[in-house]
Amino acid sequence: MLNSLLPTSYKTPFMLEMESILREFESLPVDSIKNFWNPQKCREDLLPYLALYLGVNQWDSS
Repeated sequence: MLNSLLPTSYKTPFMLEMESILREFESLPVDSIKNFWNPQKCREDLLPYLALYLGVNQWDSS
C-alpha cells in the first residue's frame, strides 16, 4: 500500500479503503471518465448505477 495522505485521526479502516479506491481513479484517462455519464458508452456493469443516479424509474436488465 502506498503511503497514506490522511491525517492520523482519519486513518480508520473505512477512510483507508476509500483512499485506496480513489487512487485508482487517478490513473484513468479523462475520456474514460466522461464515458461513465454516457449510457451508450458506459460499461455495462455500471449502467444500473447510472440509471439510479439519473432517476430512471423502470429498469430492464436485458
